[in-house]
Amino acid sequence: MRQAVFPIISVEAAVFFKIIKKLYLTRARFGHLIFLINALIVLEGR
Repeated sequence: MRQAVFPIISVEAAVFFKIIKKLYLTRARFGHLIFLINALIVLEGR
């Protein structure tokens, strides 16, 4: 997971990405990918 893509990253987002990475590694499913994309949109919207 390349976090260099997100130069400005809050602590909340960092924790969030750790959880997502864990979920993704545990069970790589399209549902999690869609959830990640939706969450990124929400984070961008702030």
